[in-house]
Amino acid sequence: MKDTTMPDGHVERREVEEMLVGKRIFLPESLKIVSDAQTQTLHRGIYDAAVFRAQIKLTGQICAARFRRAQDRLERCAVERRLRHNRGE
Repeated sequence: MKDTTMPDGHVERREVEEMLVGKRIFLPESLKIVSDAQTQTLHRGIYDAAVFRAQIKLTGQICAARFRRAQDRLERCAVERRLRHNRGE
């Protein structure tokens, strides 16, 4: 429940559902990129168009412990929000 002050000054108690949305970016511990690119000029009417073709191979290592720690933090945050909600904060 959340108290909301209305424009006319009176206070209404409303049930509010909140959703936490976030984004995490995990960078690899190691990353190897192997690529081979070629260009080609194609003619379309009076225009020349550069076309790029590439073969790219990515390999890397990501630390699994970082994923577990991030998941633990998200779970703790969700529990804390439920506790605050239940207390009426």
